[in-house]
Amino acid sequence: MDSQLDFSQQTVVADQDSLRINTVNYRGGEYAITDVYQAKLLVEQAEAEVITLKQAIEQTENQLSILLGRNPSSIPRGLNLIDEPHLDEVPLGLPSAILERRPDVRQTEELLVAANANVGVAKAAFFPRSP
Repeated sequence: MDSQLDFSQQTVVADQDSLRINTVNYRGGEYAITDVYQAKLLVEQAEAEVITLKQAIEQTENQLSILLGRNPSSIPRGLNLIDEPHLDEVPLGLPSAILERRPDVRQTEELLVAANANVGVAKAAFFPRSP
């Protein structure tokens, strides 16, 4: 959410620059007033997005604090997502049986089996049934 907020704040700055340029060009007679209105609308939408993200961050922090048994408050930040240390590359030659033990892989496999069963039921519904 912090990355989204940073991006949205950068969007506000860019849209404000665009509004300034459109206003100058309108006053110079090159642009129509609708271009200025559209640029102004984009600035307002970007500002609204920043406000919405700030509220969402605050609500999420409060929810996490309550989950941890604390009073609702802000949560100290660590590194940005991009700066966080990443896991090492998967070594070559690692047996695929290790992947089969992962819970997310097992869940996806079960969902695939269920979807396949639904296809079989749908195909069977096309054939006539005896009363």
